[in-house]
Amino acid sequence: MAGGLLIPGFLFADDTFLFGEDVEGLEEWCSRWGMKVNAEKSAIIYFRKKSLLQWDHEFSIGGEVIPMVTKYKYLQCVI
Repeated sequence: MAGGLLIPGFLFADDTFLFGEDVEGLEEWCSRWGMKVNAEKSAIIYFRKKSLLQWDHEFSIGGEVIPMVTKYKYLQCVI
């Protein structure tokens, strides 16, 4: 739990797929558990209603920008 919020995800070997309601909660969870994020292998999918504008925030880790994508392949599953 990060800030009282459960961060669900998929874990397999050294691969992780995290879900969160906000960036702060994900950052806190990673910090608490000593999770290091590889920005080159990471991406952000932002789920919203199609009627709402897409988020225009730029996400970065260690000064490296993490791209926003509409789909992502994790363990041969397209999300």
